[in-house]
Amino acid sequence: MNALGRHVIVELYDCTPSLLDDVTYVQNAMQKAAQQAGATIINLTFHHFSPYGVSGVVVIQESHLAIHTWPEWGFAAIDLFTCGESTDPWKCYTVLKEAFQASHGSTIEMRRGQLELLKKNEYKPSSLAQNRNSIIQNKNQKPAFNSQNQNQELNIISKEIWFTERDENLALSLKHKGDLLFRKQSEFQKVEVFDTFAFGKVLVLDGLVVATEKDEAAYHEMLVHPVFTFYTNHNFKETRIKVLIIGGGDGGTAREVLRYDSVEKVSMIEQDKTVTEAAKVHFESLTSALENPKLELIFEEANQFLNNYLKDNNKPKFDIIIVDAADTAHEPILDKVFFKKLYDLLDDNGILATQCDAPRWHQEHFVSIINSLKEVFSFGQKNKTVLPYLSSVASLPTGMWGFACATKNQEIFMKDEGNQNIFDKELFYYNKEIHYAAFCLPNFIKNILKT
Repeated sequence: MNALGRHVIVELYDCTPSLLDDVTYVQNAMQKAAQQAGATIINLTFHHFSPYGVSGVVVIQESHLAIHTWPEWGFAAIDLFTCGESTDPWKCYTVLKEAFQASHGSTIEMRRGQLELLKKNEYKPSSLAQNRNSIIQNKNQKPAFNSQNQNQELNIISKEIWFTERDENLALSLKHKGDLLFRKQSEFQKVEVFDTFAFGKVLVLDGLVVATEKDEAAYHEMLVHPVFTFYTNHNFKETRIKVLIIGGGDGGTAREVLRYDSVEKVSMIEQDKTVTEAAKVHFESLTSALENPKLELIFEEANQFLNNYLKDNNKPKFDIIIVDAADTAHEPILDKVFFKKLYDLLDDNGILATQCDAPRWHQEHFVSIINSLKEVFSFGQKNKTVLPYLSSVASLPTGMWGFACATKNQEIFMKDEGNQNIFDKELFYYNKEIHYAAFCLPNFIKNILKT
């Protein structure tokens, strides 16, 4: 070969979309292709992007293989670059075309570094470059090869597979262990579970992280316990509290609500059974309350449930309503019309809590939710029937998450001593000091809520 390397550019058409969107499958296919070509693998790094698509690189001793997929187009673009005579990049093409079930492919081979155009210099590597340990990323890992016998089989230095949540301005990448624990396309959304190194198991809905083993409690505790603190401070009811949860199919909100013996009944309205299915299998700590006899789990669209409930004047009202649901591109629900229905379902001394998105990143949405609550609960007046507050949740965008309490009776917010029975509970995040601090808003949030 009169060149330093061979570069085969591959385009695969009409591939099976689900295969192109499965980061573990893509990684395995690329690894197999490298092995079939006779290449010596050193490193693999693969990313899954939100909402779909995979990029990855297989670093081989002879150069590299790279891929990017477009599941929505059934298309994969692949670079196969090899040096020397020991590897055959065309074997990679055959393996990958079959693996992705492509109807056809297009290829072009180029010779890279044609020798007649090059002049060899007298470069000699430094002692640092010669030190084989300099390429090892972890001191506990074995070197890729022994410099005294470069023909021996190389060990793979590392295998990296990543999930990336991304919008037009922000991305969060989580390295995971490779095996996709759960994936199902429900009627409403794609539900996935990954096992990550930083956050443990992660629940992902349509490419967005919604709960992780490591920090879900910071979200669920702050959604539930502040409203219970306010409500139980007044002793409106020592027992027989009726609670409505909108959303929360992973079970975390119900778990926190059912810590209270005073709760008589919890009605939880979840649209997507698949969310609960995934949580029951992979998040036992979240779903521990789903079999509690006090809990009635109803799989129904939220507005449909509310409309039917409001038609029956004999139905009891709720003391506490908790909204653990988010707007989606298909169905924005956290608006004035929605909150008015919840207002009508609340007892006269009732209180509502809702998540309000990330105030720093999704500022307009955060403000819109707060303003909708104020229009419904404050009737446009400057009274304290709506209180925004914050929590720190590392896995959610920017790490700062917004919530709000709203009530028909503003006296609920005026009695400020804590209920020691609540603060004595063994919780991950919430305590007496956090309760008071959460309602102290930074100036930038105060300012955006004034406009």
